[in-house]
Amino acid sequence: MSQLSFSSFDAALMVRDSQGHYLPATADQILDAARQAIEHKMQRGASFTSPAAVKE
Repeated sequence: MSQLSFSSFDAALMVRDSQGHYLPATADQILDAARQAIEHKMQRGASFTSPAAVKE
């Protein structure tokens, strides 16, 4: 495993493994969490009818 500097560790998004240890999230884990957040916030098939609707 590569060594992390404190600055890169502080800036990383973290996930817990099955043993409860925190590790930096992978790009796939970050994208999966983003998809889940979008699905929770936006109804599937909803139209983005205006810039204000997109911001929400």
